[in-house]
Amino acid sequence: MGTVYKTLAERTVNDAPAYFAARLVIEDCENIHLHFRNMRLEFNKGEFIQFAEAMTEARQNLGPCVVELLPLDSIDSWDEVHQPADNPYGFNADPQDLHTARVDEVKLAINDGKRIRPILVAPIGEGRYKRKDGFCRYMAYKLLGKETVECIIVPGAPAGGQDKKSFLISDIEYEQIKAGKTF
Repeated sequence: MGTVYKTLAERTVNDAPAYFAARLVIEDCENIHLHFRNMRLEFNKGEFIQFAEAMTEARQNLGPCVVELLPLDSIDSWDEVHQPADNPYGFNADPQDLHTARVDEVKLAINDGKRIRPILVAPIGEGRYKRKDGFCRYMAYKLLGKETVECIIVPGAPAGGQDKKSFLISDIEYEQIKAGKTF
C-alpha cells in the first residue's frame, strides 16, 4: 500500500449497491492507485496516463447524453421481460408483481408533481427509440394518458443502465443528467 502523497481525484459513486463502497478515489502513492467501489487498480505513471487517455476517448465515443421530451409512441418499450398483455396494466404482470406496485407508485409521484428520472433510450432510426431502462416510468406515463415523456438519449446505451436508481431525483442530479455527467 504505502504512503499516499496526494489524492488526485475523489468522487462518491451514485447509487452504489450496499455491498460496494460508494467511492471513486485516485491516489498518487509510489504508483497511481485507482479505487472504484470494491476494486483497486495499480498503475505506474505512464500506464495511468495511457489509461486516462483511453477513458477520455471512450467517453467521447459514447456520444453525448441528450435530454429531450419525446412522444411516447416513438418509444419501443417492449423487451424480453416486458411483453404486452390484455389486462388493466397493458403488460404481462400479476397484480402482486413488483412492477405493478412500482407503476402505481410512479403514477402517484407524477400526479404529485415530483421530479421523475428521465427514461433511458437509444435511437434506432427514423425518429424511433428503444427503451433501455425505465419500464415502470414509461408505463406510468402511458397509463396516465401522457403523450410525451422526458428521456435521456444515449446512442448504444446499455439495457438496465439505470438499475437500482430511484425514479425520483433531486434538482442537482437532474442538472447533472442534463449536463451529460450521468444517466
